[in-house]
Order: sequence, then C-alpha cells, then structure tokens
Amino acid sequence: MSNQEFIDFANSEHRENTENTQRRYKKKLDKIPFERFENRIRQFLSLAKQNNIRTILLTHPSMVGTGIDSLTGCNLETIVLYDKSTGKEMQQKIERYNNITRKLAKEFDVPLIDLYDIMPRSSAYYFDHQHFTKEGCKLVADSVWVRLKNVL
Repeated sequence: MSNQEFIDFANSEHRENTENTQRRYKKKLDKIPFERFENRIRQFLSLAKQNNIRTILLTHPSMVGTGIDSLTGCNLETIVLYDKSTGKEMQQKIERYNNITRKLAKEFDVPLIDLYDIMPRSSAYYFDHQHFTKEGCKLVADSVWVRLKNVL
C-alpha cells in the first residue's frame, strides 16, 4: 500500500450542500452518460444469457454519503473529494449507477449482491471514498462469499 494515498478524513475539507450547489451538481449529473452504462451491462447480461453463463451483479460500495465516520467523526455528506464534489454529491452519482444495476438484476433475473448496503461507511474499511483497506477487502470477500455460496 506504499503508493496509495489515504484520506485524512478527520482533517479533510468540507463544504455544505446548499440548494445552489445541489442544483449545480444536478446539472453535472445530467451530463453523465448513465444510459451508456446501462446499455453495456444490458449487452453483457444478454450475451451471458445467450451463452448460458451464470451472472451475479454487485452494486458499487462507497464510504461517502449519509452519516458520520465512526473513527474520525468526519461528516461523510460534506467532505470534499478529489473531483471537488461533496460526499453527498458522489453518493447521488453512485446511487444512479447502483439503481441501474439493481433494475437490470431484476429484469434479467440474476442474483444481486448489494455491497452498497452491506458495507459500513467507516474509514476502518476504506482508505479513500471507494477503495478498501485490508479490513475492507476481508469484509467484502466474506460478505460476497456468504451470499455467493447460496446461489452456486
């Protein structure tokens, strides 16, 4: 982990999510090609089905969003991230992707492991807003295995 940068959650920059910043971020969100993501996953699932390949989808977990980090007391909603978005704004983006994943899992009747809901929002498990510490990797592996063995 020598090349990885850990976020100092306790001393990170924070910015309140005002109505104005939310409007600005919504415009930014509207420019993200979520339909391309949906189309790619849909193509993947269609090909897998045509070739009798069992598929399991996972949602994208993230430390940021609602809540307070239990280790540092950091407000995960107002923390400012690498792209200058706040935790709440990043959560909105990730939720759009995750909602597409959930929708397609239902549509294609494939198992879904909802890591977004499973993973605790704590810097004990993340070294930045989306990458896991060793403890986080272990929790993901254990969580996936518990659910995976039920569908294999």
